[in-house]
Amino acid sequence: MLARVAVENPDHVPVVLGGDLNSWQAARGGDPAHDALVAAGFYDTADAVTQVNTRWTTYNAFARTVPKSPSGWGARLDVIATKGLRGAVRFENVLQRTQTNRPSDHDMVVADLQLS
Repeated sequence: MLARVAVENPDHVPVVLGGDLNSWQAARGGDPAHDALVAAGFYDTADAVTQVNTRWTTYNAFARTVPKSPSGWGARLDVIATKGLRGAVRFENVLQRTQTNRPSDHDMVVADLQLS
């Protein structure tokens, strides 16, 4: 993916990358997808000044009730990362802790980005 971004972005304009990396920080093998992004100069918007609902994982498995992570930091399979921007002022894992019908097995994540 990083090679493709480099090919498609030869002028190095700012990049916003979002998606399900299917990798998370609490996994036995670590978080290689996230680590590769950070090593390539991407900023993880979950490091924003204001963080909302980061105690819950972004993957809910269609569960009706989602508990807080026992470690105090929810696993994030879903990431918004930027390169060439100043960062983010707010990151939110948008969730309803109790819901009878979930439209996805992942929560929506949003970030308020600093463009300049």
